[in-house]
Amino acid sequence: FEVMQIRLLAKKLKVESLDVANGTVTVTFASNATIAQESLDWLMQYSEGRLRFLSPVSFAVPMDLDDWPAVVSALTTMLNGLLDASSDTLIPSLS
Repeated sequence: FEVMQIRLLAKKLKVESLDVANGTVTVTFASNATIAQESLDWLMQYSEGRLRFLSPVSFAVPMDLDDWPAVVSALTTMLNGLLDASSDTLIPSLS
C-alpha cells in the first residue's frame, strides 16, 4: 500500500524517477512537468537549506532515513507538500 501511495503522488507530479540511496532522496521530473513556484518555495523550506538542484528537472535532498517507515514518511511528506503548496502560479516547464 505504501509504495502505491508514493507512486500515485509521484504520478500526479509527473515524477519520472524517484531514488533513495545513501541517505539522499533524488527526484527527477518529466520534461513536461509544471511545478508551482509556491511548491518550490515550500520544498526549499522543508529541506532546510539542503536542497540541491542537479538539473532543470532534477533535485536531491540529503535526509536521515534509517528504515523503511522513515523513507515512506519522508517521501509522502515531500510529495504531498509539493502538491499542496501549489496554486495558480505555475512554472510552465522545468526544461
